[in-house]
Amino acid sequence: MDTTPGFLHNASVRADRANDLDALIRALFARRHLRSSGAGSQQQMWMVAEFVQQLRKRSAVFKRISSKMEGPIPFGLGHCTVKDGALVPVARPLPLHHPEVFARVVSEFVEAGAVCYVAPPDASPHGWRIDGVDTLIPLDTEALKQVDTSLET
Repeated sequence: MDTTPGFLHNASVRADRANDLDALIRALFARRHLRSSGAGSQQQMWMVAEFVQQLRKRSAVFKRISSKMEGPIPFGLGHCTVKDGALVPVARPLPLHHPEVFARVVSEFVEAGAVCYVAPPDASPHGWRIDGVDTLIPLDTEALKQVDTSLET
């Protein structure tokens, strides 16, 4: 599956969700590793179903947008860490499979005001400001310019 280059800014972690976020990051990182280990397809199907259940337990947003056995998994979280109370990408850019799903799931764990921005190679850059749990506000032209400028520094 193709990824879209993504960026995350100003993502202060909500203290009441820090433990669940940390567990999700660790699970997504481990799952990313298992995905590249060459496990057989039957084993992978079992792991995906188990993994989706794990995500659904930690994230109400993911639970709403997934089924019991599958869903658009926000693997981008496996490329992040929590540092000094902020969700920080360890990859630049973040490889996002489903950028809006990533932003929606992240919205459950960070304070309002965080920005998720994507720069697809075959489309115009776009993104969202997180305004609350599962509430995304599309970035306008001026906000996109500000994000572009901050990426250059």
